[in-house]
Amino acid sequence: SQIAGQAGLNHRLDPRDTISVNASYSTFSYGSNIGLTIQTRGINGAFQRVLSRTMSMSASAGPMWISSSNSIQVPSRVTVAANLALTYSREFTTAGLTYSRGVNGGSGVQPGALSDNLGAMIGRTYGRDWMTSLSVNYTRTSGLLKSPVGTPPVGAGFLYSGGSSETVYGGAQVSRRLSDSLSAYASYNLQH
Repeated sequence: SQIAGQAGLNHRLDPRDTISVNASYSTFSYGSNIGLTIQTRGINGAFQRVLSRTMSMSASAGPMWISSSNSIQVPSRVTVAANLALTYSREFTTAGLTYSRGVNGGSGVQPGALSDNLGAMIGRTYGRDWMTSLSVNYTRTSGLLKSPVGTPPVGAGFLYSGGSSETVYGGAQVSRRLSDSLSAYASYNLQH
């Protein structure tokens, strides 16, 4: 289970520039067979700028404190959380480049992870009814666990663990508006 919250304050410097500061908190709790709770607390400074009529950018970064209910399995540490984005929008075309770094709940045998994600997308509309998009992502995920935890299920040859993995993901999608309140899409995705 996960509980997360964020509070922030924005200040517009001029029509093109905005600065902000925000504080975040999250808790990841896992079942009784793992018996682990991971908490994060962070403070970020952010800057947004309209570069032109078609381009804008945003950037945020700050320290993130990680702690857990078991400091042997997940030692307390401080890392950096960050988000960067560059977006383009002109008439029928939108595009974007993004980078993010932060803690998530993990997946599979990896409870709790620190991920770096780099992504790009481009989309185009054709009239009122059609839209196509292409996207690609690269993610490096490092587990927060420093020592195994839990009892492996019957027939499984592993414990819950840390380690790291890399994922490359690409996809294409075609969307069709059928009416004012209904649409359909088809997508094809590859993941390695």
